[in-house]
Amino acid sequence: MYFVDQDYWRLIIASPSVSREGRASMYGRLGAILRTLPLSGLRLEDTSLFEPDSPQFRDLLSAAEGSRFLAAPSSWSRLEDAVIYRWTDAAVIGELKPEISAARLAQLWDAERERTNSPQLLFTVEKGRVTIRFHPRHGTLVGIEKIKRPFALALHRPDAFPECKLTWLA
Repeated sequence: MYFVDQDYWRLIIASPSVSREGRASMYGRLGAILRTLPLSGLRLEDTSLFEPDSPQFRDLLSAAEGSRFLAAPSSWSRLEDAVIYRWTDAAVIGELKPEISAARLAQLWDAERERTNSPQLLFTVEKGRVTIRFHPRHGTLVGIEKIKRPFALALHRPDAFPECKLTWLA
């Protein structure tokens, strides 16, 4: 959310985990994640965590729903001063050897998207394990399992990472 009077952006996250695990615990987890992303420029002080049913978050959603800037797909909304994403747990997970950074995988997939008009993906890589999700801007796309083959093909193109070994988990 952008605060015009302060020329300041704040990341606002609403998650059931705030209710289950407690706000302090979740801020601790978020702080640990942010420390691993030094280039993001995002600090813990620039974030707010809410329970999805909290009055503050409901007010934010109400403003988004009534905004003339509300975007078409129900899973993401762009306002003049905020972007709201609804996260999905639908993902595919694989092991990569050697490990390739999430940024490099995103570059690889962007090149593939230019060739094939495929959906945008989000990548998380940790200790050789890659998690792939549809970007929230695509709404509630189903069939994340169907991305395995095109991703593997893109990964093993001669101009990409042909020697990389990818093993899908579950």
